[in-house]
Amino acid sequence: MQNKLTESQTAFCEEYIKNGYNASKAYRSAFKTDKKNTANVNSNRLLEMKKIREKIEQIEFNYATIGMQEGLDKKAVIKVISKMMTATKAVYDKGVKIDTVPDYTAMNNGIALFGKLTGAFKEQKEIKLTETHNIDDVDVSKLTPEKREELKAAILRDL
Repeated sequence: MQNKLTESQTAFCEEYIKNGYNASKAYRSAFKTDKKNTANVNSNRLLEMKKIREKIEQIEFNYATIGMQEGLDKKAVIKVISKMMTATKAVYDKGVKIDTVPDYTAMNNGIALFGKLTGAFKEQKEIKLTETHNIDDVDVSKLTPEKREELKAAILRDL
């Protein structure tokens, strides 16, 4: 098995990060296709590959390192988001500025970005298990993702 990525796979990883982690969009860009169904299927297959996930992690680390070298840290990002959430824009009439109003687009983007970075708006789910199982009796490979999460939560709760 070859561990080296193709140029298209590398481009997929870079585009995936640049576009905000939209795998289908990254696939269409990297592999030069407009076929959405193909992109949806193949992008998910790519994300399942260990070498692709490792490349994505490497690129993210590189971006983080460069950002830190340029003085971009969490505090700097929060300052920018804070400015977005209080942004205003000028209103013009016949080329003359007549007023300043809130820039709701920037505000909404700032709020969404803050929520994404902090996890502030994640949906909270309550999971209740009604049965007790011995972990040795459970074939994890046959569980749905939801049941896996329930089992994980139960195990962590019992620790």
